[in-house]
Amino acid sequence: MKQLIVILILATLVFSQSGKNQSFKLKDGTVVVGTIQNETDTEIEVLTKFGLVKINKFFLIQTQHRVKLNTGETFIGEIINENQDTIILKTKMGELTLPNSDILNIEEILDPKEKQSGGISSFIKDSEFALGEEQLTDLFFDPTGYTLNKGTFYLSGLSFGFGVSDKFDITTKWFNYFWGDLNFRPKYKLFEKGNWEKQQSLSIGAHFHAQDSPGNRYVWKEGQMDVYEYNGTSV
Repeated sequence: MKQLIVILILATLVFSQSGKNQSFKLKDGTVVVGTIQNETDTEIEVLTKFGLVKINKFFLIQTQHRVKLNTGETFIGEIINENQDTIILKTKMGELTLPNSDILNIEEILDPKEKQSGGISSFIKDSEFALGEEQLTDLFFDPTGYTLNKGTFYLSGLSFGFGVSDKFDITTKWFNYFWGDLNFRPKYKLFEKGNWEKQQSLSIGAHFHAQDSPGNRYVWKEGQMDVYEYNGTSV
């Protein structure tokens, strides 16, 4: 009986030590990775590879998560539990259980209170992409199946574009204008499916070119022109 009790205690200890690692960001730039062993109102004890670390909650950067679903819904809150199938998000509306298969992406953002208080190092971003792949509308010079969201405008050193709707955008390579190539690229997304783990998208589009510019419409040449004077009658 004593051996069984010892085995159960050891199994409990192993299970408690095998929790999922979490990342804790401090306002001075320190990042601690480990599992929570104990938590009070003022501090957290985190077990790391280097031993037990006590973190004062005052120095922690408070973050939230923005979760976007395939249905277009977006929820903001704190992830309090997650497993292979679902995550539990604590929001102002209560705790929501969201299936992983419905999640398009998860984005870590600063708590609005942190933005108001200030004092955070400049290298801390307002928003950090935490889960999911960034949707690239172009890969080098080749277009992809993704389009810009409605109202999105981007400008780069080679091109710019605008999202007319969530499924239709127009882009152009503005640097081609210098040699008279007035071009534009409309693209329409036919479908998109998947979640934050794997996505598929298909679009159709075209690239129109107008190899013309005002400076190339007329070519001036020197030469002779014979002029004949005719005084007769013509019908």
